[in-house]
Amino acid sequence: MSRFLLACASWVRTGTCVVVVTFLGLETAPLPGRTKDQAPRLAADGQAWFPLGILVTPITRQRRLELADAGFDLVRLSPMAPGPMREALDSLRASGLRASVPVGPWLGSKGPESTDARRSLRTLVDAVGAHPALALWESVDEPAWTGQAEWPLRAGHEFLRRIDPAHSIWTNQAPRGPLSKLIRYNQATDVAGSDIYPVSAPARHSDLPNRTLSVVGDETARSLASVDGKKPVIMILQGFAWRDLEGPDHRAAVYPTFEESRFMAYDAIIAGAAGLVWWSPDETWPRGAFWGSLKRLVSELRGIIPLLEATDASSRGRARLLGKPSSVRMSERLVGAHRAVLLINRAQRRARIMIRTGGTPAERWHVLLGDPPASQRSDTLVVDLPPWGVRVLSNDAAAQPRRRDFVTAESTSRPARAESPSAGLRESSRNGSFEQEDPAGMPSGWVVRDPTFAYLDRQGPHSGARSLRLAAESEGLRALVVQRKIPVVVGRRYRLSAWMRSDTPAARASFYAEWVRDGSFHTHELPWTAPGPRWTQRHVAFVATPDSQSRIYVVLAVAGPGRVWFDDVQLKVVR
Repeated sequence: MSRFLLACASWVRTGTCVVVVTFLGLETAPLPGRTKDQAPRLAADGQAWFPLGILVTPITRQRRLELADAGFDLVRLSPMAPGPMREALDSLRASGLRASVPVGPWLGSKGPESTDARRSLRTLVDAVGAHPALALWESVDEPAWTGQAEWPLRAGHEFLRRIDPAHSIWTNQAPRGPLSKLIRYNQATDVAGSDIYPVSAPARHSDLPNRTLSVVGDETARSLASVDGKKPVIMILQGFAWRDLEGPDHRAAVYPTFEESRFMAYDAIIAGAAGLVWWSPDETWPRGAFWGSLKRLVSELRGIIPLLEATDASSRGRARLLGKPSSVRMSERLVGAHRAVLLINRAQRRARIMIRTGGTPAERWHVLLGDPPASQRSDTLVVDLPPWGVRVLSNDAAAQPRRRDFVTAESTSRPARAESPSAGLRESSRNGSFEQEDPAGMPSGWVVRDPTFAYLDRQGPHSGARSLRLAAESEGLRALVVQRKIPVVVGRRYRLSAWMRSDTPAARASFYAEWVRDGSFHTHELPWTAPGPRWTQRHVAFVATPDSQSRIYVVLAVAGPGRVWFDDVQLKVVR
C-alpha cells in the first residue's frame, strides 16, 4: 500500500495555494530519537529534547564549559578515527554537551554503493553508535539546492538507519526551491529543517516573498510542510553578519540585535521548530558583543526549556486570541498541571492584544523573563507587544526563569592589515609560519573549518617554534584551513609556496590560491601529492585577476587517511 501527500504552500503571501501531489512510499520503521506522541519532537535518553545548538567544535575544556554554562547542549563534531572520536565524545559528555556528526561525504555522490563509504560508516557506528553523547547524524548540507543526486541520499539513509536505528539523520536544506523538490529530498531524512539568515534588511536569503524577520517562521512552516508535519524540524538561525563572509570584523558588519535574535528564535518555535541551532561562517565562533547577546538569548531559552519540550497544545488548548490580530501568533503549552502561552508580534508596528485564557476568574497569569506585565480582568489578559516583540506567560506562580547577562572578554578590535599587496602570507600579520595562536588554540589569521583536524605542533617545525598539522583520519575525508581577504595587485605574477611533510604514505596534500570573479571560480592549485617524511617545498605560480576588491584566498588541504604538516607558507610577487 502506498500513500500520497497533498501539500499547500499556504505561507505564500499572494494567497495562491500551490498544490503538489508526491508519492512518498511507506515508512518501514518508527523514526529514532522521537517522542511517542504524534507531535514531531525529538527525544534523548528517553525524554523529550529541544536542542539548543551551535555549529562549532569546542576543542578546549574552557570552550565546552562556556557553551554549557550559557545553555547550549548540541555542537558539531566531524568523524575521526575510533579512538579520538570516543575521546572527543567523552569530553563533550563530561561538559553536558551532545554532538551532531556530519556524514554527508559518505551519503553523497557514491552513497552506500561505495565499499569505502559502507566501511567508513560501519566503522564509525561500531565505534561510537552507543555513545551517550552522540545525538544526530548529519546528511549532505542543502542537497536540494546544490543539486545532489537523490538516489544516493535515499540509499545512504536506508543503509545508515539499518546499521544504526537508534539515531536520527538530520538534513538541512537551503531556504530556496519549490516545495515539491523539498518533499522529494526530505524523504531521505528523519529530521528536516533549513537555515535562514534575514538580517540585515531587506532579507534576501530566502526566495519566499516575505523580506522581513518573520520569514524565519515562514521557512519553518515550509520545512514542516515538506515532511507533512510528521518529522521534527531543526532550524539553523543567524549567528553572524553577512559582511563576515568578506572577512572578520568588517567595518560595515550588521549583526542581529538581541531583540532580533530573540524574535527569530520564538518565530521558529511558534511555527513548529523542534530545535534551534546557530551558525557563523566557516563554523568559527561568534565574536564580541554579539556573542554575549547570543549567549544571553540561549540562557533565556534554557530557562523555559520545559515549555519548549512540551508539545504545542493550541489546537486543543483553552487560550484564545480575541479579534484575530493579523500580526500576532500564539502557542499554548501544557506543562504538567500548568499552562503557558508564547506570543510574538510579527510586524514592525506595536500591537495590543487580548487573550481569553479559558481558566477560572481566580487563575492568575504572569509574564516571565522580566518583560512588562499584562493586565488581567477575570479570564482575559491584555498584552502590549512592541515591534517584533516576544512575551511568555504562565499560570504557574513558581515559574521564575531568568535570562543572564554575559560580558565577553574577547577582543572586538580589528585585525591588522597586510602591510602592502605584496606583503604575503609569510609576514607576521598573515601568520604563514603559524607562530601566532588564537584563544582557541588555532593559528591566528586562518579559518579552521574543523578544529579537531588541526593542531599547532611544536615537534620538528621547518622553522620557528611551530608548524600546522592537518589530519584526515579516514579515506574520503578532507581537512583544510583557509586564509581569506589576501590583497593582490591585478596583473601581477605571484608564487604561492609551502613546506610540507607527512608520516603517512597514503596521505595527500594540496594547496591553492582561488577567487571568484563574475560568478566563476579561478583556481591555481598544486595537484594532490604525497609529501614524504622530509620537509619539501612546493609551489604554484599564477597571474592575479582577483575579485572586485582585488583579493584572493588561500587553502591548505589534506586528503585522508593520514596527516600532513605545513610550515612557512608564502605568497610573493615574482619580479
